[in-house]
Amino acid sequence: MPITRRLSNNREISLEILQQEPIGSFLVRQSTSKPGCYALSVRVPPKDGQKGNIAHYLITQSNRGFKIKVR
Repeated sequence: MPITRRLSNNREISLEILQQEPIGSFLVRQSTSKPGCYALSVRVPPKDGQKGNIAHYLITQSNRGFKIKVR
């Protein structure tokens, strides 16, 4: 079952945690690069024979609500 947690952990700790969890698991944490924002880290399916990937997205807040920025 995917996990969800709100953490103040940094990106490296999030990577360590998610590498042990099934694909689809995710964490929401405070962004270390953008104060006042959050980061969404998601374990995604592997590509080209890799063991697994972690995708990171920035969550910003405005007066209209929250928005996930996709690069």
